[in-house]
Amino acid sequence: MVRAPDLVKDRLIVPLDRLVRLSEGEIVHRIHPSTYSPLGGVILFNASDHGDARFSPLRDMTSAVIPTIYAGTTTDCSLMESVFHDVPLGVGPTNLDPTRLDSLVRSEIQVAEELLLIDLTSVGLLSWGSKTLS
Repeated sequence: MVRAPDLVKDRLIVPLDRLVRLSEGEIVHRIHPSTYSPLGGVILFNASDHGDARFSPLRDMTSAVIPTIYAGTTTDCSLMESVFHDVPLGVGPTNLDPTRLDSLVRSEIQVAEELLLIDLTSVGLLSWGSKTLS
């Protein structure tokens, strides 16, 4: 089981306007390597050093890896953060190698209890003063 960060104990100071709530029962969508497919209804978080996404691997204050999972509130969002993340915008037609899709699967996760999440969208990151949105 993955331990959720304790905002006080882990010294995460997050202004309330940077938090997003997902209600119990909401569905989030994932496009991910089949390695991380649910097993018997259990969602597998990436708890390794092998994350290759914008925010993984994440580390806590002791440098331990924080298990992560990428999901979006729509399938389009999850496609943009996975399949199309590295496709340049505005430079004309772009081809995507279809073999990149061979190891990917789509999953839906129903939120079991309300989640309080930090907004890491482009808009959310700008509000933190981040200059890098890659």
